[in-house]
Amino acid sequence: MSEKWTISWYKLIFTTMLLVLSAGISAQNDWPVKHFKVKDNKMFIVLSRNLTPVQVDSFIIKYNLGDIGLGRFMQSAKDDSLTMMGWFIDRGDPKIFIITKKLEKANELITDAGKGFFLPVPTPEDWRIVGGNKVIYGQNEFKDDFKFRRENDIIFFELKGYDEAGKVRLAGNFTNWQHGAFPMTKTNDGWTVGVKLKPGKYYYKFIIDDDDWITDPWNYLSENDGKGNENSVYFATNKTFELKGYTDAKKVYVSGSFNNWTKNKLPMEKTGDGWRADVYLEPGTHTYNYIVDGKTVPANHKEKAVWTSGNAHEFILIGYKDAKKVILTGNFNDWDDGELVMQRTNDGWKISYVLGPGNYQYKFIVDGQWITDPGNPWVISDTKGNKNSFIIIGANYKFRLRGFDSAREVFLAGDFNDWSPQGVPMKKVGGEWVCPVYLAPGKHLYKFIVDGKWILDPANKNWEENEFGTGNSVLWIEEEV
Repeated sequence: MSEKWTISWYKLIFTTMLLVLSAGISAQNDWPVKHFKVKDNKMFIVLSRNLTPVQVDSFIIKYNLGDIGLGRFMQSAKDDSLTMMGWFIDRGDPKIFIITKKLEKANELITDAGKGFFLPVPTPEDWRIVGGNKVIYGQNEFKDDFKFRRENDIIFFELKGYDEAGKVRLAGNFTNWQHGAFPMTKTNDGWTVGVKLKPGKYYYKFIIDDDDWITDPWNYLSENDGKGNENSVYFATNKTFELKGYTDAKKVYVSGSFNNWTKNKLPMEKTGDGWRADVYLEPGTHTYNYIVDGKTVPANHKEKAVWTSGNAHEFILIGYKDAKKVILTGNFNDWDDGELVMQRTNDGWKISYVLGPGNYQYKFIVDGQWITDPGNPWVISDTKGNKNSFIIIGANYKFRLRGFDSAREVFLAGDFNDWSPQGVPMKKVGGEWVCPVYLAPGKHLYKFIVDGKWILDPANKNWEENEFGTGNSVLWIEEEV
């Protein structure tokens, strides 16, 4: 389900937003500008002209801007795709592009079959719509090859300069922000402090003399927390990709299932005997290879090398003893119909597969026939109308609906299960209906389905309009530390 944007909603957003336009942005010298804002019923995209392709790609993915030709424009300055879609390009500033378009409600498009669907307006950076599962990878990107020193699980955060400051502190989601900020030690060229961090994604800022909160001027990565605060981002990495040889290559990248096999998104750095990239990967099963000067190079002499982290989930299919071959497939392996061959057991078939926390759809392929899991009552319809079995790994939130004692059945539907009409069944416990699910950090939309009737959560005052005029309840999940 897509969102319907209203002017009153824009005003609500901008009670916590500060739009930085050309004059202020230009004053930032060569600092890479990557903004997507909404103001006065207009969308503003503001980008430095010298952004790298990797920075442009991450910006496009972050704000769901893949269908407007922005990447092509930044590479070749060809604006035909943008202008055809109603965007205006201001080229007056030599350091930045300011690209604007009047904001309209979700546009209804008509398919060949005559059915309408809605194309949502991209989400501005003060609002993070996550849905489904987590962002599953991350790579640090500092200016001029600068990086934080690391000793095992101790990360030494550094702030260069600020010699005249009386004191500097480090604050982040790992310090409870200002309530537990860490004092930094002065060095010859700045300030430093060591922090013990487990692998993951973290937000931080520096506090200069108690009053001046700043993002890290040497860190290209920053993100809005959904509440109007821009914070620097650091990934405590847990996987080192190494490719030996190819020392004459110009550019080498890591490509894998974790970044949709994008060929130029995760650059590797040259070492004395090859190439290296430190990356954070969420728990789960990840396949990968390398891209050397545009050509695919198998990792570990395999077409797709595999790296896993976390606990294995055992999929079991009872029966079908006469079958010759049974395969597991799901959205966790791009519905590959030949990769995960199950093992025969005395009473059926089984396979173990490592999955991180998330909500997953899957099926079994029995001698070429796709079936849902007969041992799993949770079956949902995906966006294409296919019925798939559904499992939740690492549930971290429990939805509750009080009352409705006379209801025969209650389901939960939202962005975490593709708004399946069947939804996820809720269980009646005492005087309420409950359902545990996994929700990624960020914003989620949902509804309850009570005996076939879709309703907002009566206990949640936060909601927003949708394209049907019936609204969706809104829930925010904070980043875990």
